[in-house]
Amino acid sequence: MHNGTVHPEFGVVPSGPIFTGDPIALGPLAILAVDATLPNPDSSRDSYSVTTYAPSTDGANPDPGPFPLVVFTPGFSTTHRSYRHFIDHFASHGIAVLGVTPAQVGFFDEANNPANVGEVRAAIEWALVQSPLAGKIDLDKIATAGHSQGGKLAFFTAAEDTRIKIVIGYDPQNGGGPPCFINPSACNQWPVAPNCDTERGVSDSGLMYKIRAETLVLAARDTLVTPDQHLWAEHFYRGAPAPAHLAVFLEAGHADWTGSNATSDASKRVGLALLLTRFKGVSGLDSYLPDGSYLAGLPDMQIHNK
Repeated sequence: MHNGTVHPEFGVVPSGPIFTGDPIALGPLAILAVDATLPNPDSSRDSYSVTTYAPSTDGANPDPGPFPLVVFTPGFSTTHRSYRHFIDHFASHGIAVLGVTPAQVGFFDEANNPANVGEVRAAIEWALVQSPLAGKIDLDKIATAGHSQGGKLAFFTAAEDTRIKIVIGYDPQNGGGPPCFINPSACNQWPVAPNCDTERGVSDSGLMYKIRAETLVLAARDTLVTPDQHLWAEHFYRGAPAPAHLAVFLEAGHADWTGSNATSDASKRVGLALLLTRFKGVSGLDSYLPDGSYLAGLPDMQIHNK
């Protein structure tokens, strides 16, 4: 391991500024958001929505970069715009964000995660070449992040694209479609994390072995909204190569990451600290890193690092 990444050939990040204050605060930069609709790489599926969020000093033009890039994917049946509290937090600190909402299906329909990942990867290529961020992205500093199904897509994308250097999952769920109680025959499709639900005849090691990124899983133990324990976020940590981090908020709900609250605030601090340290060489954030004292000092937490 070198500089927090799985493989040393990713290189050394030069030392950056010293961070002072609380990383929950928004950074000094304005954010320029530009919406677009992309044609689907699968001609049988609908077009889909993306937004670029560019850091800006003057509030009128994107800064020249180069920026790290976070690709953000939303939970099932919602959009990336529902997560502006995370997106704005990153962008205000000089990290460009690409929000991607894959082509939607109905709540009772089966998701097609491989097709969704194809859409995410096509959106990344568009962002690098044609979007307002074209020519402004550091190709060695790309991360994926997402909540629930979007968290699974963040890991799935990293498994298929080794350019991804960091993955942040906000209670990622390893299901393949709607909840198991709605469609038990479909909910276990396309496991990315190790899936050992022998009750349903499923035993799959997933795709985690392909990931070449440092991973952070922020998880809840919500038996009401996400009752299917074999799909829980811990399995992404279990299957991830080192370095990997798991923080379980024992009293959190699955939906906590969709709004501003103590759970999402803690997640913002730790996620930003990881990105600024690894991608921009910022110092002064060690206590907020996943293996630092901040998370360990919160009540009702379980912390694992490897």
